[in-house]
Parts: sequence; C-alpha cells; structure tokens
Amino acid sequence: MKLKPKLTEAKIQCELYRQLTNLGYDVWPELSYQLPTGRIMRADLTVMQGDDVLMLIEVKRNNKHPFKHTKQFAKYEATNHPFTYCRTMGELAQTVSYVEQVCSGHQREPIERPIERTI
Repeated sequence: MKLKPKLTEAKIQCELYRQLTNLGYDVWPELSYQLPTGRIMRADLTVMQGDDVLMLIEVKRNNKHPFKHTKQFAKYEATNHPFTYCRTMGELAQTVSYVEQVCSGHQREPIERPIERTI
C-alpha cells in the first residue's frame, strides 16, 4: 500500500519551528493565553525572549481564507502582541523574514532545552 503524503498544518508548523530555532529564536508551540475577556486562546507558535512574548504565529495549510474579520483574528489582536499567519510552505521564507524584522531589536541566544520523555 502506498501512502500519499498530505501537507498538514503540523508539517508547516514543524518546519517553521525548525527554521526559527536554527536562527536562535526561542520558539514555543501551542502556548495558551488568557484573553482580557477571560477566554483562552492557543497560538500555534510563540516567539519568546525570557518571559516576554515577542510575536505570535498562526499556521494554516492553505491561503483560501481571508483572516481579517474572523473570530480568530480578533483573538490574536486581543493579545496586544505582534502576530502573523503562515499559510503555505511557500510563505515560510517570508514569515521567517517578518519574524526577524519584528524581533530585530532583541538579543538571540542559542536555546538549550532538556528533552522530556514520558513513558
């Protein structure tokens, strides 16, 4: 049986995570935020420096949807942090460049994280 690989949001998210961490950014997947309304939202990727959030990234697997004027867009706006969308593998370089532009005034250092395994 042959499997036909399908591009998923997870694949795009993993590749974006890899590229940003290779550049020295501290990137955390699936961090949750409490909005001023008390509701919780989860960002696909969060670029951090220490305890400070520098930027949020939402990953989509296609660019069919206009994202302004959606509930999700409003949630990202409510965090008061810069954010962007990465909608295709073709947008990876553009997204990385935008992250570098937004985070340009912040010091990047190699991040060492312990590997946690649960059995």
